[in-house]
Amino acid sequence: MTVKDFCYTTAEQIMTGLKQEANLDPYTDYQPKAYNSARVMSLYLSGINPHHLSAIMGLRDQLTMWAGLDDKSKIRIGWVGTTILLEVPKPKQYWKEVTVEILEQRHMIRRGAVATLGLGPQDEPKRIDFKQAAMAHIFITGQTRSGKTNAQKLIGWNLARNNSPDEARLLIFDVAKRGYKWHDFNNIVHLAHPVITKIDEAEQVLAWLAAEIDRRADRRYTTPRIFCLIDELKALTDDSKMATATLSRIASIGGEFGLHLILATQYPQVKMLGSAELKRNVTTRLCGKVDDAQAATNSLGIKGSGAETLGGYGDFLLKDLDGLNRLTIAKIEDTHINQLERGEVTRLALPKSNA
Repeated sequence: MTVKDFCYTTAEQIMTGLKQEANLDPYTDYQPKAYNSARVMSLYLSGINPHHLSAIMGLRDQLTMWAGLDDKSKIRIGWVGTTILLEVPKPKQYWKEVTVEILEQRHMIRRGAVATLGLGPQDEPKRIDFKQAAMAHIFITGQTRSGKTNAQKLIGWNLARNNSPDEARLLIFDVAKRGYKWHDFNNIVHLAHPVITKIDEAEQVLAWLAAEIDRRADRRYTTPRIFCLIDELKALTDDSKMATATLSRIASIGGEFGLHLILATQYPQVKMLGSAELKRNVTTRLCGKVDDAQAATNSLGIKGSGAETLGGYGDFLLKDLDGLNRLTIAKIEDTHINQLERGEVTRLALPKSNA
């Protein structure tokens, strides 16, 4: 069976299921349209009477059965207005790889404070535009090996590749693994400070950032933008109340002054982060596969997202100004990062530690 055959047969089976389970006829009660994306076959049902929406949303298990899938590969059901979206996981032999080269060849990479992440359900580019106030900061969540660090590194690569050091600087924090996965970013000219791997140094850099907000407010400047990539956030907030307080302040007002947070954590619950303000002010969420529906709600801030049904590494949901959308994150390789411009990295003039 070809991937085209799979998509056609599966769509027909789902429409048969909708007829049997909800008495909905294609082309009469809705207009179907299918797309073959990287990881899923997406079936859009437009023009549905709103009173059918709740009934269809409750048919995930039944439609998964009609599609011939097992419990590990359940259909995810979403909606936009009166259009229902059914995302059917494809068998691995039908997956399409999403690479940085594909994004470049299709001219999807953009200059400025924008990060192109990968491809959505219709093979459209999915991006984070940090210039928009509601997208100034982002949480990246998911299980171990869901691809959180890859997503963070891809964002960092986008920002370094498409901006001069006068336009964008990076601060990279990894106190959990002492910079183990970030060695390939050492010595890129966009680093505002060497990769930060110790708690006391992290606190000093965060104190510098807190002071930088005041400097920018007093002197009325917002450039260069400073992007703080914090891997394994919990390792930092567990050991430093000062870090939690400073990050909360940056999340609250930092975006106005060109300071941005790119936070990766497996557990985004308030009790894990130590700050409701931090979570509340980081409204853009990128969520990979999680353990269960409750973890999905904690990660994305909405119920019924289906993040627990995602297909593993690189399969994500993005919640932003456009709502909730599925995407496949492009895989960033060392060869891509090694092409970034290198040079001597100076150190920030840090305040003295209180220790």
